[in-house]
Amino acid sequence: AADAVLLMAQSCVLGPSPCSHVVCPDWPREVVLYRHDEQLCCRTAGRFEVDGRRCLDRGPITENSHIEGDWFSMKLEEI
Repeated sequence: AADAVLLMAQSCVLGPSPCSHVVCPDWPREVVLYRHDEQLCCRTAGRFEVDGRRCLDRGPITENSHIEGDWFSMKLEEI
């Protein structure tokens, strides 16, 4: 079952701004998923984890990564 499906070209902005692709009103700042060369990446200010690996400000992700910070958590699933 799927609650929602997001399609992404070059970037996907999740955050509190009404201009974000996905509006998350309770978040203090945005999280950006983006493509860099042939790789997917995530960036947000501060520390977060990708598949249990610690990252600071940015880090590589895969199509099936679990991304978690102090105030957010998401799981990507390739379709």
